[in-house]
Amino acid sequence: MATVASALSLVLWVYDLHTRAECPPGYVRLVDIEPGFPIVSGAMCIVSALALAGAVLRRQSSRRAGWLVAAGLILAAISTGWAWLAVDAIRSYAEDPTNGCWTF
Repeated sequence: MATVASALSLVLWVYDLHTRAECPPGYVRLVDIEPGFPIVSGAMCIVSALALAGAVLRRQSSRRAGWLVAAGLILAAISTGWAWLAVDAIRSYAEDPTNGCWTF
């Protein structure tokens, strides 16, 4: 579940970056941290896939398996929230293309 959620957030962030409009002439994005968000989503996807592979391919003790399940649930919750942030960014840019653009 965490792998699917983080992969979905990765796709949504990449879609957001490719579909958002440029700032109008004379405007600039002062603090543009969104280009780093697909990297974070990709890292969460890789970590969750490795944890899933480790849980499936190796026989784990019940204690270690419990930690993997807990970590997977936490990562799934974070990835789901990250995907909702991407959906909100896509929606906000659709409503106002100059969202985040500033002028002096």
